[in-house]
Amino acid sequence: SSDVCSSDLTGWEHITFTVTAPTLIPRYGHTATAYDDKIFIISGRDDSTVFPYLSGQLTDIYDPVTNTLSRAPSGVSFPGGGIYASATPLDGEIWLYGGRMGNDVLGDLWSYNPASGSWSGISYYPFRPLFGHVAVPYEGKIYVFGGHDGEEAKGDLRCFDPTTRTWTTIATFDSPEALYLSAMGYLEDDPNAQRNLMGAQAGGRMWLVGGKNSNDEDVADVWEFNFVTNRWRELTPLPEPRANAGLAVFPNPDGTVTLLVFGGERDGVPTAETMAMTVTLPPTY
Repeated sequence: SSDVCSSDLTGWEHITFTVTAPTLIPRYGHTATAYDDKIFIISGRDDSTVFPYLSGQLTDIYDPVTNTLSRAPSGVSFPGGGIYASATPLDGEIWLYGGRMGNDVLGDLWSYNPASGSWSGISYYPFRPLFGHVAVPYEGKIYVFGGHDGEEAKGDLRCFDPTTRTWTTIATFDSPEALYLSAMGYLEDDPNAQRNLMGAQAGGRMWLVGGKNSNDEDVADVWEFNFVTNRWRELTPLPEPRANAGLAVFPNPDGTVTLLVFGGERDGVPTAETMAMTVTLPPTY
């Protein structure tokens, strides 16, 4: 809501919730997305040396209304786990793509049905194994930018159509350099329908913040993409570089949007910094 972008923007509160899952498993490198007013926490790994990716095979669900964390039922088929995958809600399902397990980069594509709690593996391989990429939904398709395939960082934008089960390369203009472990995601045009806390899309735009380049250097770049013209524009960079951060975007009553960047790493050291920037949306570019 617009209140989020007021003077309370920098206020944080520690949430103590009730755990109804068998056990609360610490995890990192996971992905999370909002669906049906709940947050689904998927993939990642823990500190176990025996089964470090066990947490990646378990989906936890946080309900802000009841303030409870529950464990989704485990089906016969489920993703193998991994870190730095992407989760994208679209048309009643959550799509999990890619990730990394040890030195292996995954090319798996899975769909999750929140109503039944069941996973379905797609019986073909996507365009490449990838981790540290970003993915957002737009007009019934999933757009994937950047990432790392185990050999090099990528800088292309690909589109997946769940209806035809096909990938398409999107020709863009003024594109960012190859990046991975950036922050991106989306917020629906309806300001009350927040999704995917890793970034934002509103009014036919999406935003990309930070990440690592092909030399494994942290960057401070901030980019905006216009879905209508397939054109990028570079915005004011962060004061300092950071990678693997979180990004949320909130629309304001005056038509602007506020980008809220939190956490991440700089030179491999975690940071708790929170930064906010208001962006004016030009009619076109």
